[in-house]
Amino acid sequence: LHYSPRLGVYFAIGSQGLLAVSSDRVDWTFRAVGTSKYLSGIAESPDRLLIVAEDQVFTSTNGVAWAGNPIGSDFKNWNGAYYANGLFMIFGRLQQNLLTSVDGMVWANRSVGTDAIFGHIFYKGSLYVTGTGGMILQSASASVPEFLSMTPGTGGGLDFELFGEIGRGYELQSSTNLTDWAFEQDYTQSARQHPLTLPTGPAQRFYRSKLK
Repeated sequence: LHYSPRLGVYFAIGSQGLLAVSSDRVDWTFRAVGTSKYLSGIAESPDRLLIVAEDQVFTSTNGVAWAGNPIGSDFKNWNGAYYANGLFMIFGRLQQNLLTSVDGMVWANRSVGTDAIFGHIFYKGSLYVTGTGGMILQSASASVPEFLSMTPGTGGGLDFELFGEIGRGYELQSSTNLTDWAFEQDYTQSARQHPLTLPTGPAQRFYRSKLK
C-alpha cells in the first residue's frame, strides 16, 4: 500500500498486474498498468510514480496513464521499490539485487554484499537494508558533501557541482592557507547534483563544503 500526498490517493498493487486506487481506503477503483505480471513494488519521486513488474517497470505522472520500460530479462524476483535522495531503487532476491535510477528509465546495477534484500529504509542520510541470514547493511552517508566538479564560469567566477543529501543545508567556505576558512555561501541541496556559482576571487583558494 502506498499513499501519494501529491495526488491525494492510495495505491494498492498485487498479482496479475492488479492496481487499485482509493481516496479513502474504502472505495477502490481498478486501473490497468499494462501488464498481467505480478507487481512487486511501488515508489514515488516528487514528479512520478514507479511500479515494478518482474523484468520491467512502469512509470506515471498522474497514476492513470502508465508507460512501460524494460530493465532486462536478467533482473527479476523483486521484493520492493523505494525512492530516496533523488534515486529510485528496486530490491530483489538474487545476487544482482539492487538497481538504481534517477528517472525510472536508465538503471545501474549495484552489489550490496548479500544474496537478497527484504527490507529497506533511508534514515539520516544513509540507506539501510536487511538481507539473508539477518544481515543489516548501511550505505555511506549521503549527508556528507562532495565536490563533483569545479570549472571556470562562462561569465567569470567558478561553477561548482556538489553532491549531498537533498533538502539538507550546507555552507561553502574558502581558504588561502587550509587553516583559516571564510564563509562564501549557504545553500540547500536541491538535487543529486547541485549547481552553485561563485564570483572571481583571489587567484589561489581552497574550497570545502560542510553541514550547517
